[in-house]
Amino acid sequence: MSTSCYHLITNPGLEHAVIREVLTPGSVWEPLLGEPPTPGEPMSGVVEIRSTGPHKAIGAALLQLRTIYHAVEIRATSTLTPQALSDRRVLTAELTAALDQGDFPELQGGASLAVRCRRRGTHPLQSPDIEREAGSALVRRYRCPVRLSAPDITVRVEVNGSALTAGILRTPPEMDHRYHWLYRPRVTLNTVVAAALVQWERRETTCSGALLDPFCGSGTILLEAARHSPRTLYGGDNNPEAVAGTRANLTCNGLGNAAMVRCSDATRVDQFTRVWADRNITGIVCNPPFGVRLGKGVNFHRFYRDFLTGAAAVLPSGGILIMMSSRRRGVLNEVLHNVPHWDPPQVQLIETTGVFPGIFFLRRR
Repeated sequence: MSTSCYHLITNPGLEHAVIREVLTPGSVWEPLLGEPPTPGEPMSGVVEIRSTGPHKAIGAALLQLRTIYHAVEIRATSTLTPQALSDRRVLTAELTAALDQGDFPELQGGASLAVRCRRRGTHPLQSPDIEREAGSALVRRYRCPVRLSAPDITVRVEVNGSALTAGILRTPPEMDHRYHWLYRPRVTLNTVVAAALVQWERRETTCSGALLDPFCGSGTILLEAARHSPRTLYGGDNNPEAVAGTRANLTCNGLGNAAMVRCSDATRVDQFTRVWADRNITGIVCNPPFGVRLGKGVNFHRFYRDFLTGAAAVLPSGGILIMMSSRRRGVLNEVLHNVPHWDPPQVQLIETTGVFPGIFFLRRR
C-alpha cells in the first residue's frame, strides 16, 4: 500500500501542539500513522505526517484536528536554487518544473481549479504571482478550467525560503472558522490558538476541577474548552458588553449552558478572589487584553502583579495558569520573578498575523 504525505498547517510555534493532538492516546490517528509526525523547520508552522491508511479515514481524521488551519496532501517537492531566490524567470521555471514532476490526477476530467499560496521569506515573486504561474502550468498540463470561488480542487503551494511544496487541499479552506459569531470585536483570539491553549492546560493538569477564562472577550477560549471536554467552565470580563457578547456567542453555537459568565475585574485582587474563590477552579486559560483595550499609560507591572496575585489566590497548589503575552513580556518575567506563588514559567513563542506573542505556562506552588 502506498504512503501519502500530508502537511498540517498551523501557527509558527504551535507545531508541537499539533503533534501532541495527533498523538493523543486513543485518537483516530493511532491506526493511520505509518511513523510519528515530524515538525518542519523551527517556526515553519508545518507538521508532516505519513500514512498508509485509506484516504476516507484520513480525511475524517483531519477534520477532527483543532490546532490546524488546513491540511495538504503533498504531490510535488523541490528545493529552489539560489538563482530562483532572486530571478523571477528562474523561480517561474523551477516552480513549473516541480509541478510537472508531480501528479495531480484529480484535475483530469474537467475538474475546476484554484491555486492558493503561502510564502515565507524573500522571493522575486509575490504570493499572487506564484498562484498565477502555478495555475497556468497546471491548466496547460491538464486543460482544466479555473474557478477561484468554490473550485472542485484547490492546489496549495507552500514556499518557505528555498523549500517548495505543492499538493491538494484536503480540508475546508479555513477550518478555524468553525463558530457563529454574534459578537466579535476587532481583536479576537483565533480558534486555533485557543484550542492549543486549552489542550495544553488539559494535558498538564492533574486535577479535575473547573476552568476559568477571566478575560473572556468574545468567548473563544470557552467555546474551545466546551468542545474539548465536559467540565465546569467560568468566564469573566470587566466589560459588560464582552460578558453579554460571550453569552450570546455561546448560545448561538448551542453552548448556552456550557459556562457561567459574569462581570469581574481580574486585576482587582479583592474582587477577583471574592468572585472566583471556592469554585474548585484548577485551571486558568486566558489572553489578557493589551494596548487599546487597556488604555494608554497602563502600568503593566501593576497589571501583571495584581492578576498573578489574584490567580494564585484562586488556584490550588498544582493548579495551572496558561496566558498569552504579546507585549511587555520582559515586565511579565520581572513580575514572575518577584511573585512567590509560581514555579518558573515555560514560554513558547508563536507567530500570529505578524505578531510574536508568548504563551506562558505556570504552575501554582
